[in-house]
Amino acid sequence: MLKGKASPNKMTLKSEMVQNEKGTYYNRVIWTKNEDGSVTQLWEILDTKDQDQLISVAFEGIYKLKK
Repeated sequence: MLKGKASPNKMTLKSEMVQNEKGTYYNRVIWTKNEDGSVTQLWEILDTKDQDQLISVAFEGIYKLKK
């Protein structure tokens, strides 16, 4: 489950702690609206001891409307 908040031009969601064969961590997904109307999605893997400590970036992509 992801929980979070939205603000103008940005939404941030964070998972509950995940424990599996890959370790123990949190997922954080951030969507940011860009000036050109596209949206950037950033999916981060965070440390369980310091929840703002970035372990790695799982995905980063930009979404644009198809013309």
